[in-house]
Amino acid sequence: MKKLLFVISFICILNSLLSQETIVYFSVKGSKTIKSYKIDTVANKLVYCSETTTVGEPFAIAINSTGSYLVASMLGTGNASSYSINSLTGALTPINTIDLVGDACYLSLSASEAYILTAYFSPGKIAAYSIGTDGTLGSLASSVSYGTYDYPHSIANIPKTNITIVPQLGTSKILQYTLNESSGVISALTPASISTTNGSGPRHVVYHPTLNIAYFSLEMASKTAVCDYSRQGLSTPKQIIDNLPKTYTYGKWSSDIHITPNGEYLYTANRVKDSDVGKVNGSITAFSINKTTGELFLIDTFTTENRVREFDITPDGKYLIAAGEISGIAVLYKIGANGNLIKVTTENVGIELWWVKSVMVR
Repeated sequence: MKKLLFVISFICILNSLLSQETIVYFSVKGSKTIKSYKIDTVANKLVYCSETTTVGEPFAIAINSTGSYLVASMLGTGNASSYSINSLTGALTPINTIDLVGDACYLSLSASEAYILTAYFSPGKIAAYSIGTDGTLGSLASSVSYGTYDYPHSIANIPKTNITIVPQLGTSKILQYTLNESSGVISALTPASISTTNGSGPRHVVYHPTLNIAYFSLEMASKTAVCDYSRQGLSTPKQIIDNLPKTYTYGKWSSDIHITPNGEYLYTANRVKDSDVGKVNGSITAFSINKTTGELFLIDTFTTENRVREFDITPDGKYLIAAGEISGIAVLYKIGANGNLIKVTTENVGIELWWVKSVMVR
C-alpha cells in the first residue's frame, strides 16, 4: 500500500512539473502597460496572454520567490505598484500603489522579503519600503542619499546574509550595507565599499547559485567583475574580463547580467556603436563558469536587438529573452548544451521595452 501511495504521489508531482508554464512580463514604457506572454515550448514562440495598464511609465520589475506577486516602479510619477499573479494564468491583479522618493531605476526584495529595496539613479538615493506577504506595499523604512553624480544603478541582497550592496556607476564603487530585517534600517558596513577600476561604472549584479561569488556588469568599461563574498561582505575583484573584443573602437556599454540556475553559464548584454555617429547595436556575450573558482571563460558573442537594456533567463534555465528597447522587439533564444544562444523567434511587444522578467506558473 505504501509503495502504491508513493507511486501515485510521484506521478502527481511529475504531472504538476510537466504542466508548469513560463510567463514572461515586459514593462512597455511607450504604451504604459505591463504585457505578459507565455513560452510555447513546442512551437518555440512567445504567445500573448494579457496586458495591464499602469499609473505611469513602467520600468523596473521585481517578483517574489514564490511568484505570487510582482512589483513595478513607474517613471515620471515616482510610484511603485504591486500586483498579485494568478497562479494558473499569470494574469496580474492590482494590489496597491505608493509614492516613492523618486523614479526608481531598480527594485529587489530583501532576504526575508519583508522589504522592497529601491535604487534611484538620479537623484542618487536608495530606500527600503515594507511589503506584506501578499504583496501590499507599505511605508518608507529608511533611505540613504548620495551626491548628484554618484548614480546608484541597482540594489541587491547578498544571499544568506543581511548585507545589501549598491553598485555606483558614477564612483566606480560597490557600496555595502547591513539591512535590519525587523526595522528596515539601512546601515553602512565596514568596509563601506570596494572599488572596481576607475571609470568602469558598475551597474548590475548576479550571484552564483552554489558558490559564494558575485558577478558585476561594468557598464562604462564593458567588462564583468568577479568577486568572492562572505558574511563579512565582498572581496575585491579577483577577475575582470572583457565582454567585447578590444577591436571595438567606438562606444560600448554593458547593461544587464544573468546566470543560469545551474551556475554553468553567465551572460551580459552589450550596447555598441558601429561608428562615431552610428546607431547603437546590441549583442549578448556568453561565458562558461569554472565549477570551483567561479571564474569566467568566453564562449562567444551573439548579435541581438539594438540597445538591449534588460534580458532574463527563465527559471528552468532553458530560454533567454532579450528586450530591444528601441525596436520594441523581444528575442527568444534557447540556451544550448554548450552555452550557445540559439535564436528561435522574435515578437513585436511594443516600443520602449524597459524590463523583462519571467516566472513559472501552473
